[in-house]
Amino acid sequence: LEFRRVLFRSNLELMTAFNPLPTPPMTDDMSRLLQRVARSFALSVKVLPSELRVPVALGYLLARASDTIADAWPTSGQDGQTTRLRLSALDELHQAIVRMALGESSPSQLGQVQRCLSGVPSDDERQLLETLPVWLQALSNLGETDRRLIARVCETIVSGQRLDLLRFEGPQGVV
Repeated sequence: LEFRRVLFRSNLELMTAFNPLPTPPMTDDMSRLLQRVARSFALSVKVLPSELRVPVALGYLLARASDTIADAWPTSGQDGQTTRLRLSALDELHQAIVRMALGESSPSQLGQVQRCLSGVPSDDERQLLETLPVWLQALSNLGETDRRLIARVCETIVSGQRLDLLRFEGPQGVV
């Protein structure tokens, strides 16, 4: 256990050494949305060191947004068109995350993501997608190391979601 604490502390020191910008505090809006879309995870974020709360919460919200897009529209009644829309929206979100991670100052339009809203049954997850520009802007306010790590994690997640959609869904829904 002591080894883990030392390792964690060393990693935290490395992260802060490469992140000269102070981490912005967790906003009330972020906290509330996190609580609504991930109650257990929201509790876990509260016990993280303060420097990690916002990057971890923000990374989770962006990953959850991609999951919401990938799962939009129940499988009954799906067709190839909704699968193509979800793939397009996942690509659009991924590109926006990468652009913000590279330091762009304002998030791009998310038209394909907005088109997915009608396929999202949960009000909380719909709100997550509706407020994506806020979370993308928050990403640009983090230090470079945090931005790049979040983008890399989201890239891995979106890549897997795309593979699942391409592999397991056909014109009649889940194969």
